[in-house]
Amino acid sequence: RREIVESEIARRKDARLNDTNAYLDDLHSRRRGLTPDQQDGLCFIYDLYQEYQERLKASGQEWADWEDVQQLTLDELHGHRLQRHFDAVFIDEAQDFSPQMMEIVKRLLKPGGYLFMCDDPVQCLWREFNWKDKRIKPDKEEVLSYPLRTTQSIMNLAQGLLDAEPHMRSEHDWDTYPSSIHVNVDAGVLPTLIQCHSTDEELRYVDQLLSQMIAEGQSTKEIAIMCP
Repeated sequence: RREIVESEIARRKDARLNDTNAYLDDLHSRRRGLTPDQQDGLCFIYDLYQEYQERLKASGQEWADWEDVQQLTLDELHGHRLQRHFDAVFIDEAQDFSPQMMEIVKRLLKPGGYLFMCDDPVQCLWREFNWKDKRIKPDKEEVLSYPLRTTQSIMNLAQGLLDAEPHMRSEHDWDTYPSSIHVNVDAGVLPTLIQCHSTDEELRYVDQLLSQMIAEGQSTKEIAIMCP
């Protein structure tokens, strides 16, 4: 599938897995469940894409994609005034940083500088790299025992969904916040689940709900609609 090919090309570039054997080792460690033919196909497409980019570059055309930007940035940092410039760097949402992004950050730090990161693997939206992939070994690591920006109702709902639908779990999911424990978070409003039988029915429901909320004085700046 196209999305698999795109994500695997991106990962190879992000993690600098140019060597085929290194990439296959990485693929096996992630247990992607691909057949040998599918793995060979991914390697073939990657090599073909690399050759295509080289032809574009040789002819003076635009050749770089998003994953190449990180390497281009690293090249530009060599001898740049911002290299080894900062005493400290703070990173939020560090789970979405690729190995090359982390290398850029390290290049910006002075020798002996401080790097402070906050990350949550469960919230990883588009990358999945561990500390080893990122070539980071934290000197000190603190793990929160429970989330501070949620409610007991949301925790119970999330845990219930994972218990009822095991296929929704990823390798990062675990019962870190079991609903049976009592933690110091607000009870919160009980979330509502609405089952719609078609996209049109769902759109009509959302439209009616929005109209009702606005009629009751709810500011549109305080309304968010999240779509899959």
